[in-house]
Amino acid sequence: MVSEEVVLRKAERWMAEHFKNDRTGHAFDHLKRVVGLSKKIGQIEGGDLFTIQLGAWLHDYGDVKLTQNQQKAKKEIRLWLEEEGIPDEKTEEILRLIQVIAYQKGQNPLDAVTLEEKIVQDADRLDAIGAVGIVRTFVYGSSKGNALFDYQAADSVVNHFEDKLFRLKEGMNTSTGKKLAESRHQFMRSFLLQLEKELKDGIKFFFLHLFKESYII
Repeated sequence: MVSEEVVLRKAERWMAEHFKNDRTGHAFDHLKRVVGLSKKIGQIEGGDLFTIQLGAWLHDYGDVKLTQNQQKAKKEIRLWLEEEGIPDEKTEEILRLIQVIAYQKGQNPLDAVTLEEKIVQDADRLDAIGAVGIVRTFVYGSSKGNALFDYQAADSVVNHFEDKLFRLKEGMNTSTGKKLAESRHQFMRSFLLQLEKELKDGIKFFFLHLFKESYII
């Protein structure tokens, strides 16, 4: 097998090319942040940093939200790992890590078991909350044509906060992940409160204006 650093650089280049046209909030910049967060958490919590970083680079390749053929994507990752000389045991470890990361509406049948799985899962979920998470949520919702501010629409962006984002803090696996999630969680709470206030103000002012206009001769 070639050196671990070479494999990681190749994975980085592969993902940079694969996600260069992504407009769903899962672009290459997301992968870079997840790799960085994974490495940061791994340096504190432990775990094999090669597995952690490689899994982080590859974790979105076969995501159900981004590809219509998950099995094909899995085969392509397996083939790539084999061509890079990754041992079979490590290949299976990476493939399982990738499957574990997916949130799947909170119903992923696979739990994070190894430390490496827990770390990358924490990193990916950290990038889904806080200021960055808010931006990514609106980008993804817009890319799917979902309503932004309609609380009555089940798939609207504002409802996604309660459906998923506010649940992620409690699901962090590591002590470091929990600490990093706290401020991001609170920022989202503050943001949503301000958003709700501005939306209500806008509706209130609109109807006041409409009422006044109806009396203009």
